[in-house]
Amino acid sequence: MKKRNWIGIAVSVGITLGSTVIFPSTASAVSYSCPVDYLCVYDNNSFTGQVYAFHVADGYREANLNMDPPTWLNGVYLNDHISSIINNSNNGATFYKDANYKGAKITVPSKSWNSKLSTTGFDNSISSFNVIAYIAGA
Repeated sequence: MKKRNWIGIAVSVGITLGSTVIFPSTASAVSYSCPVDYLCVYDNNSFTGQVYAFHVADGYREANLNMDPPTWLNGVYLNDHISSIINNSNNGATFYKDANYKGAKITVPSKSWNSKLSTTGFDNSISSFNVIAYIAGA
């Protein structure tokens, strides 16, 4: 089952509800630290602006980022609106320019990030992604 958690950036005020952290959305220069076992995507460079966090500890697949959900708090779909990524999981994440895991792709290894997708040609052009769960001993 897919598990989605929405996180929007605010200057200082937030509410914590279990494993979901929710912040009101603003176009802020404040960055958000991505929790362990999450993949966080941001609508601006350098991990700023709005953020959407996916719980990916057990793997995750998102075939079309132009479907409801996921959307930013302002209602805009994530499709073609991602500029930086933090992968704070033990699994690699592969992002594709087209829906259904097609087209050019870029991988963000486990425990790593890309703060400026424009340097890779993937700024505001990601339409799908998958995270393959690491299985010990496999």
